[in-house]
Parts: sequence; C-alpha cells; structure tokens
Amino acid sequence: MIDDNTIMDLIKSGDKKIFEELVIRHRLKALRFAQKYVKDEFIAEDIIQDSFALIYIKRMNYNNKYSFKTFLYTVIRNKCIDYLRKQKTVNIDDIKIRTPSAEDIVMKNEDRLFVTELLGKLNKEYKTALYLLEYENMSYKEIAKIMIKSVGQVKIIIFRARKKLQKLAREDYRC
Repeated sequence: MIDDNTIMDLIKSGDKKIFEELVIRHRLKALRFAQKYVKDEFIAEDIIQDSFALIYIKRMNYNNKYSFKTFLYTVIRNKCIDYLRKQKTVNIDDIKIRTPSAEDIVMKNEDRLFVTELLGKLNKEYKTALYLLEYENMSYKEIAKIMIKSVGQVKIIIFRARKKLQKLAREDYRC
C-alpha cells in the first residue's frame, strides 16, 4: 500500500487517477469527523467533497514533511467552521460532538456507551482533543495543528479532559 505522502507526490506530478484512491482511503473517517461538527450527514458530505476538491486544487502547496491526515482534518475543520459561521442560528460553542458513531455503538459494550455519555458532558475543546487522540489515533503534534494550539497546550487539554471524565464517572456511579 502506498502511503499518503507518496500519493500526494504522484498527484503533484500529474497522476489524477491516484487521487481517487486517497479519497476512498479517507472518506468515511473524514465524513464522521465533519458530522461531529455540523450534525447533518448531507452537509457533512458536501463539506468532505469541497475539502477534497480544495486539496486537489491546492495540491502543489502540500508539504509532505507533515502528515496528510493532519492536512485533511485541518481543511475539513476549517470548512465546518466556515459553514457554521454562515449559519447565524448556530453558536459554535454549543456544538456537541457525538462520539462514537452508530457503527461503534453496535459493536461496543456498555462501558463504551457510558464513556460516550460522559464525553457529551465535556466542552467542545476537550471532546475534539480526545476524539482526535483516541478515535483517530493522531499524535499530539497532529492534534495541535488541527486545533491551532501548541503541543503543550494539547497535552494540558487532554490531561484536563481525562481528569474531568474521571470526575464525571465517579459522580455518575455515586447516584
């Protein structure tokens, strides 16, 4: 399997067909990520298509010393934020990132559902950082790029998010 950076190099050199492989490889996870922001499958699909189109258009600007996945999720995140800004009735701070997807719920046990309920009680910043770390297996550096934070800030956010989850879990078990 060719890695994403090699595919981007091939695309830069004129191979249009291989771009389809890149889209197929990342489409589903990218769609789930966008749905966490916009809460609408059709809008998320439009955002994903726009994001991949923008990546193709700006392919010559891609720097392969960074992860393609980080680049992709940053583009998607920015497109989602742009969409939400245009929706005057939606406050970006009120967005609840629902984790995990329906497929995950079917396949996971009650503990996973419990954690999901607890995640719903976290603020957007904590949810986003934990989602990218735990569900997308991104590094702190990749998360920092997406969230436009320093690596140190991301580590603190994740530490605090985990502490908050522990506190919420203890409170829930007491009831």
